[in-house]
This record gives sequence, C-alpha cells and structure tokens, in this order.
Amino acid sequence: MHFASVRFFAVLLVSTSLAAGTAADARAFQSLYQFQGGADGDASVDRLLLDNSGNLYGVTTPNDDVLGTVFKLAPDGTETVLHAFQYVSLQASVPTGGVVMDAQGNLYGEAKNGGAYLCPEISNANPDCGSVYKLATDGTMTTIVSFQGGADGGGPLGGLSIDSTGNLYGTTKYDGASGGCGGGGGCGTVFKIAPDGTKTVLYSFTGHSDGAKSTGGLAIDGQGNLYGTTTLGGLGQGTVFKLATDGTETALYAFSGSDGSQPANGLVLDASGNLYGTTPTGGSGGYGEAYKLAPDGTLTVLYAFSNASGDGVYPNGGMAMDKKGNLYGSTAAGGKGCKSFGCGTVFQIARNGTYKQIAQLKGGTAHNPVGGVVADSAGNVYGSAFGSSKDPNQLGILFAVQK
Repeated sequence: MHFASVRFFAVLLVSTSLAAGTAADARAFQSLYQFQGGADGDASVDRLLLDNSGNLYGVTTPNDDVLGTVFKLAPDGTETVLHAFQYVSLQASVPTGGVVMDAQGNLYGEAKNGGAYLCPEISNANPDCGSVYKLATDGTMTTIVSFQGGADGGGPLGGLSIDSTGNLYGTTKYDGASGGCGGGGGCGTVFKIAPDGTKTVLYSFTGHSDGAKSTGGLAIDGQGNLYGTTTLGGLGQGTVFKLATDGTETALYAFSGSDGSQPANGLVLDASGNLYGTTPTGGSGGYGEAYKLAPDGTLTVLYAFSNASGDGVYPNGGMAMDKKGNLYGSTAAGGKGCKSFGCGTVFQIARNGTYKQIAQLKGGTAHNPVGGVVADSAGNVYGSAFGSSKDPNQLGILFAVQK
C-alpha cells in the first residue's frame, strides 16, 4: 500500500453575505488532505463514503502514473491508497461513482474501462462497456461483472447502492433491451448484482415517459423498491422514477425545465417516503434547484439557484441528510470567490425549508466542488474539490465544513 504525504491547511472561517430570502451561517472550512498527483491520483470528483468510525473512502481520476485509485482518509488525516488501477487486460480501471461497503468491510465500485466487451456506441476512443469491481479487506481486487453492451447495458457511471443482504444495484447510461436513444445504443438500464456475482437487468429504459440515460445512484426503501433519476425522457428534461420489486417502473415526476432540468444525481429518501434531489440546470433561477418530491407526486422546489446573491450555480452533486433531517449539498460554481463564474459553495436546507450558505470556496485553498457531499450525524459536512485555482495541475483536496 502507498501512504501519501499529508498537507494540512489552516482552518478558514467562511463568511457570506446573502440577499433577502437566504441566510448566512459562517462555519469553519478545513482542507483535510491535498492529493499529490502521481501514485495517489489527481483528484476525487465522485461521491464519498463516510463510515461509522469517521473514515472517508473514495476514488480518484487517472493520470500518467495510475488509472485512478481507491483511497481511505482516516480521521487523523492519514491517506492510504487501497488500490491503484493499472492497465491489465480485462480488468477494471478508471473508477467512477465512488464506492460502497458491505458488512464485512469489502468495497465495491464501478469502472468506465475494463471488462471483456466493447461498446463503440459509448466512445470510439474508449469503447469498453465498463465493469464492477470488488476490493476485499485484504487488498485483493476482483472484476466481478463485465458489461456486455446490447441488452446487458453499458456505461455504468452513477455508483452503486447496497442493501442489507449485500445485493448491489446501479444503472447504466447506455444500451439495454430498448432502442430509440440514438448512436446505435439503448437508453440505459437498472441492474442488480447478487452476492454470488449473478447480474440481472431489472429494467431497460425506452426513452419515452419512463426516462432515459440514468447517471445517478439509486435509493432503496424498506420494501426493496428502487428510486432514481434520468437525465432525459419524460417531457424531455428528465424524470424521477421508482422501480418496484416486481419490475414495474413508474415515472414519479417529469421535469419540464422551469421546475428543473436533467437531474444527474441520486436521491435522498427519508422515513416518510419523501425524495430529495438536485437538478444542475433549469428552475426559476436558471441555474439548478434543490427539490422535494412527496409520495403523492407533489414536487416542491426547496431552493432555486441564480447566483444573483452569490448563492452558487449548478448543484450537480448529490445531497446528504443528517439525523435531524437537514439537507446538505454543494454547487459546482458560483458564489463570490474567483474572478470568473465563482468557485462554488456548500449549502444547508433545514427541515423548515430555510436555505443557508455554510461555505463559499474562494479559490485560494479550494474551488469547484463537483462530487456532492456527505454528512455525519452531528451535521459536519465532507466533500471534495479542486485545490488552489492557481495550481496548473488542478490537484484535488478533501474538505470538511465543521458544525
């Protein structure tokens, strides 16, 4: 294993000044770890996993030395590369979507490359159909599924979800049994992988009212029903869908643009069956929104981003919820930092709907958080971003916004 060096930064108090209708809540923004490039990867741009002991897990983007990594960041700031992907024929590489953990501590994730099959409709330059891998606690890496394209699906991007018995669930952006999405491929699939490695396509999107091109993770309720989003289909701007245990797919909501557009991330599900998510574009402000979808199909816009008051734009990462029901998320750009379109923000939406910007990234230490955030039970928030805006290599950081 490779133990990368750690660079800590001073804790920065973040202040905001927002217009009427929003609230400012200054918190301590702390850079926890600076990626070094080379053997530990360049940056983490996908969702993080936070375990009960406070360890963070994630994946990094490839560079000239590695084709991505799986890493662990301990609470004391020690970063460990659990696996560095290299080119090995038929093996997973270029991880995407983060990782999930089973009860034994094994990690599972998706990879853009690797596997035994080619899907030229995905990319002529990188035509692999993609794969799913297992990283055992002893460090053994195994490719457990190779997507075949066609009816089997191809192009897993949104990350995996895991249930209490160890079944894995995810989506593919491409292929499936139904056509109609152009490029010679289908509109994507929802799949299940049993603990013994058996893969089943649960649903193939048609590109009509049911949606198309799912790129986010799935939420699972207590009965085993799955919930997710599609970037296309419905009214043309994407959907929120439910896939019942009997295989019935229902589009719970179809976005029209003015109420949000092209949801690309997974959902948060509360105990009452309400779903929460973001759209990176659309909405009344034009730059995305955070929303709540009730079990009866009623959509409530919790907040519409416009950047008019420095509130941020493009909330394209998933949200997280603490034990009190507060929601947390990030915007990939906006705010008042940086000289261009802003360096991004971290926000909180309380149970009563009050929106607060709790951190504004200004570029000196970090900018453009694109992978969403996770939160612990106390409401401390963790995420990833690119480091200093002056860094020509755009190496990433892991950060915390302390309660």
